[in-house]
Amino acid sequence: MRPGHAFVLGSGIAGLSLAELLSRNGWRITVLDTASDIGGDASRSTQNWFHTGWLYAALPNKAAMLGCNKALKLFQQMYGSVVPRDVLNLDVGDNSLRYRSSERGWFASERVHYLYATSSSELSMVQRLLWKRHLQAVAFRRLRSLGYEAEPSGALEPSLVELLNYWEGSERGQDKYMVVRSTDAQINTRRVLNTLLSLLGDKTEVMAGAEYTLSRHGDRTSVHIGGETHTPDLVVMATGKSIAAQLKELGSDQLARRFKSVCSPIVVLNRALELPNFIRFTPNLPTTVNHIKYDIAGVGPRSTLGSYDYYPAGEAPDISPFANRICKRLNISTSDVANVYYGTKTEFTGSLERRYNHALDQVNDNTYFAIPGKFSQFPLLACEFAERVGLHTGVTNPARGILRMEIAATAPERCHTAPRAASSLSTTA
Repeated sequence: MRPGHAFVLGSGIAGLSLAELLSRNGWRITVLDTASDIGGDASRSTQNWFHTGWLYAALPNKAAMLGCNKALKLFQQMYGSVVPRDVLNLDVGDNSLRYRSSERGWFASERVHYLYATSSSELSMVQRLLWKRHLQAVAFRRLRSLGYEAEPSGALEPSLVELLNYWEGSERGQDKYMVVRSTDAQINTRRVLNTLLSLLGDKTEVMAGAEYTLSRHGDRTSVHIGGETHTPDLVVMATGKSIAAQLKELGSDQLARRFKSVCSPIVVLNRALELPNFIRFTPNLPTTVNHIKYDIAGVGPRSTLGSYDYYPAGEAPDISPFANRICKRLNISTSDVANVYYGTKTEFTGSLERRYNHALDQVNDNTYFAIPGKFSQFPLLACEFAERVGLHTGVTNPARGILRMEIAATAPERCHTAPRAASSLSTTA
């Protein structure tokens, strides 16, 4: 397509990455977001966890793992020509991965320990027999095929040994786990979003708090805002959980039914636990939990704790039982909890190959929907978008200005200073 006028709906990582790609190809862009802040609610509220494929290695289908690995290898191709090396501080080789030290880099080398429970008391007899075998025969073999080392660690950090022993109520509780240090690390989501915003330039108009509607005229989408009707050359629907409702506005009910939004609880602590980043991984989702340290500017690192319990987006169940359970699990007092919130994730459902990955499809003659799947998969989304629309990824556009986003209300640093949302937490360890 020749450069024209694009309306990008949504200012999260999907919307901003595609708007940036259009911008460097000379397009005029209007970014609309119904929220009062730009940057997207889900994109600004993450734990800064950079997925490279490990989380999905044990799933029945390996497509999600491969998607994360492919996205990892696309960072340099998609952004090497427009982002300085000390910002894009990631080096990816055929069998190597390095995060260069940088004060303003997107990435940090704080890796993630995967604590695979293989004979925990929480596992059934069948799971104890099959789970370890599945990890060795399927998950670790898949990871090695991608060039990752997947050998269990020998000596563990004392704090981690103490935690594993506490969980199992045994001085040898650590023996019930295989612990592997992964390539997963941290991605500073705020820096990434700010970088993309700063590259949009003077041919871009960003409207936060925008009230607009969509309609379908023939085989094209029109945008109605402020008493005006626009039928742009391109419309990109990157509104996350709102995509389904917008598709219904356009009469695409069948597509709309394939979107599913869920929310998972996250606890933000007043301090950083003396523990590495880890995910306790079991075949049972409710007992799977992650600990990710989050560096708060001017304050220092704090611990965030996430779960794989999930609820339909829009529901607001009491979150305090989860926070109490997490604190008991980690043997800490609930007085350490700064705040709790629900993180939202939207998926385009379908086959096993489809789940957890990015999604991009054409709705009508001038409209696409786009969803990244994971924050760290956005280069994969941008690359496919470039191929589908006919954009160049190696060009630069120096005539671009500077825009900034604010911190989300549910970002860990805001939760750290805000009044606690879970008022019914017990005060025992």
